[in-house]
Amino acid sequence: MAFKRLEVKLPPRLWMITARSGDGKSHFSMQMRAPILPIDADNKILGTQRHAVGDVYEFSANHADALHVERIATILDANMPDSGVATITLDSITPILEPIIAEAMEQAKSSKNKIAPFKAKADAVKKLTHSLHKWGCDVLWIYHIDDAVDTSGNKTQRTSIPATELARIAKSVNMRLSIVRDGDRRGIRVDYAQHGKYGMTLWDEVGGWRGMPERIEQVVYSDGVLATPIDPTSFANQSDAIAWGFGQGCFGDSVHSKNAYDKLKEQINPKNAQEMWSAWISDVKRRVSELEAKDAA
Repeated sequence: MAFKRLEVKLPPRLWMITARSGDGKSHFSMQMRAPILPIDADNKILGTQRHAVGDVYEFSANHADALHVERIATILDANMPDSGVATITLDSITPILEPIIAEAMEQAKSSKNKIAPFKAKADAVKKLTHSLHKWGCDVLWIYHIDDAVDTSGNKTQRTSIPATELARIAKSVNMRLSIVRDGDRRGIRVDYAQHGKYGMTLWDEVGGWRGMPERIEQVVYSDGVLATPIDPTSFANQSDAIAWGFGQGCFGDSVHSKNAYDKLKEQINPKNAQEMWSAWISDVKRRVSELEAKDAA
């Protein structure tokens, strides 16, 4: 059989979305392409499926299956082939990773090999990512943010999973989104798009997030699908900045990216977030240039 001509089309929706509790992350997930397969780790999907644009499938009758990486991989391997699933949603990452992270921290206290427990944690994240992404369908990762105060007393945001794990997952997605509020309005801010424009906020004028995924694509790819990502000028938060840095390929792992970010912040003592973002972008681009020069030598 002859090969078919490769048609130019939009990238798959390999998206990650974050918001505060109650802002409508699960509701948004029901507007993704159907049939939708929600891995309901937060046990919140009941009731939101009535807002779905099409069929919603049950991942497992046993909720505990949605909390373990091995069980998720096994169930997907057994049921995804020929299932017709258009979107897998993971709602949310937090209860899956929290026990893995806690176990790694505990083992590191007593283990002579301090690296081994954290390698196991990294391997679990890698397996979870591969288990969701290998089917060629759309994927939506969901996690939470909360308001916090840093050591200097400045208001900041805290993600529900550590920046290192977030960076590992973010490297495999092509769009990162945040739900934002302005009074009674809520919208989607496109924090990063690998193949299109980003930095804009789309307000939910219709209500219920109806048609929002399509609106996002329409705006992000209005100038076409870009081969080279646009350099950012700012980030949603520190974790987003570290994830972007890791994704540029100049760090060996996400821990290296976080350590470099923390070291730079200590060195320059930025007066505000924008000053830090600018310094971080310059630092990462310098590292990329040095790496490219080394490879070319």
